[in-house]
Amino acid sequence: MWDLQGMAENNAGVNRKAHLHRDTMLAASAIYQEMYGKEEGVPATFQIIYMIGWKPDPKQVREL
Repeated sequence: MWDLQGMAENNAGVNRKAHLHRDTMLAASAIYQEMYGKEEGVPATFQIIYMIGWKPDPKQVREL
């Protein structure tokens, strides 16, 4: 969760519950460890997508 918090992804869901229970995290960790784990840790990857939004302003000069 610290990594997700660092990427500002710990609060990404609109319909999320306000609190993630410890039992849920432990169960998810155990399942993930069994499926993908190695003796020295658990591999994880993240996909980073950068975006920018822009909206023209009526006062902005447009060149054609």
